Amino acid sequence: MENDIKLTYQPKILTLNFQVLWDQLTKTEKQLAYYLQKACWDGAPILLFQNSYESPAIFIILQTFFTSFTPFENIKKIIFDNAK
Repeated sequence: MENDIKLTYQPKILTLNFQVLWDQLTKTEKQLAYYLQKACWDGAPILLFQNSYESPAIFIILQTFFTSFTPFENIKKIIFDNAK
């Protein structure tokens, strides 16, 4: 097709480095942060299910897909290579 839509906008993708801040936390604060983020991820499908019954499955499929790329630069490369 001649009228295929092509991505012309190249968004900036920033990586955040929290290692310095993480190193300043106490052991108790690190444990709290770990269990808090674990609870958030484990509770996400429950919140999604309140929107629609297929949302948790879609979330898990997308999460599995995007976490299969290591490091993050691989997914960034794939997105921009396929957008052209």
